[in-house]
Amino acid sequence: MTHWSEEHSLLSVALPAVLPPPAPLMPFLIAAGALRMPRRTFYPSFLISRFLRHAFFAWLGVRYGRAIMPLYNRLTEEYGWILLLVVWGSVLFAAVYAFIKLRTARKALRPRSGIASAAVRTPSEAA
Repeated sequence: MTHWSEEHSLLSVALPAVLPPPAPLMPFLIAAGALRMPRRTFYPSFLISRFLRHAFFAWLGVRYGRAIMPLYNRLTEEYGWILLLVVWGSVLFAAVYAFIKLRTARKALRPRSGIASAAVRTPSEAA
């Protein structure tokens, strides 16, 4: 990956910046920084690729927005509450899951007292 990024530095930033949201962008940006990509190359390629991506989606909105709105309104009237429940249920689940994971990670890092700590002695304490 390092060789490819150095060989095609323009594409290593521009291509992920054009891809739609499920595609990860941050790892490529971090890699560009870690590999010390020149700013003269990074900024123009990133700016142009993001502009093209957003300009394309703006064009889609202008071109097909009015035709899709009646369908969108009808679907949100019928199924909007289901989508709302799924989104907020996912947010709640993620928050509870993160809280539980953080709590168990903190418990694992907390020093234990009692017999286990008494068994571990430094050489100066043993003397």
